[in-house]
Amino acid sequence: MIFQYINLEYLKIASAKSLKDFKDPARKEYEMELAVLKFHKKLYVGIFTAASCMVQVLCLFMFNAFSDFSLPFDLWAMVDIINAVVNITVFIILISIDPKKWLDSWYQSMITSLFVLMLIASWLRFLLFMTLIKKFSILLITMIKMV
Repeated sequence: MIFQYINLEYLKIASAKSLKDFKDPARKEYEMELAVLKFHKKLYVGIFTAASCMVQVLCLFMFNAFSDFSLPFDLWAMVDIINAVVNITVFIILISIDPKKWLDSWYQSMITSLFVLMLIASWLRFLLFMTLIKKFSILLITMIKMV
């Protein structure tokens, strides 16, 4: 949910109609820099959330190492790791990009591609969650067979 919120906030920055009102490039650059720096705070929350997914999988490994009863390392845990790694990587890359470069069309394309990658990883996790609930699982299988 937090990752989707961050995606939505990015879309607000990317489609900032208020920036188009500024004729002065310096003013536009300044406003974009303010918006991106404000957005960085949300990215840090995203990194923390993604790291918590990694901690959950680490706890699974620790439990299995010290317990007589072993929990399986299932598809859910693998997708959690993939989701966390993708999200943390994307967030770190976004934080490292100079806010002034967010106006450049090449950087905008790259940033949008990173967000699409992040969105795919998040939705993969969500769709996998649907397979855990029997009614959703049957619905998902039916939809796949229809295609």
